[in-house]
Amino acid sequence: MSNPISKSVPRDVQLIAAALNTSTRPLSLANLADILDVESVAVKALLPAVQKQLETVGLGLSHGAEGYVLRLVDAVRVPLQAYFADHGQSLSPAALETLTLIAYAQPIAKAGIDEVRGVGSDASLKILLSRGLIATVSGSPLTQPEYRTTSQFLATVGADGLTDLPAVKGLSAGVKSDAA
Repeated sequence: MSNPISKSVPRDVQLIAAALNTSTRPLSLANLADILDVESVAVKALLPAVQKQLETVGLGLSHGAEGYVLRLVDAVRVPLQAYFADHGQSLSPAALETLTLIAYAQPIAKAGIDEVRGVGSDASLKILLSRGLIATVSGSPLTQPEYRTTSQFLATVGADGLTDLPAVKGLSAGVKSDAA
């Protein structure tokens, strides 16, 4: 069996792209440097080559507060969104409403979501968790888990960070200032 790794793309570029592709969370420069066993400055120098390589398959490199993630480039994101919407894989209005609340008030507990919506959000939270758009925030075992958006959410909406979300009068996207 031949080696499936391309000889024309440097090994470190391939490793960074593969790490981002397989990671379930954003990866910082330090994380990527640990993977390659190099200094962070060396990783930073490789990022333009990683971006160029990713673009050949419709992906891009996105950097947010938590680190680097893969995202779809607009040229493929738009038709894919249309396809999945046409094939019954879009989010319900209730799930979209729940996701919006989480994006603009994160971290937020289920009780807070239910209070604002006026109905239970169990089904919406289950769908959003299964699609990787939200995650639970670790907290005290005595309190309800709180929810936050994920890098998958940012990639899905084509944003590099929460500050890229559209402004909503009276709200600002992102983590509450008192959250640690």
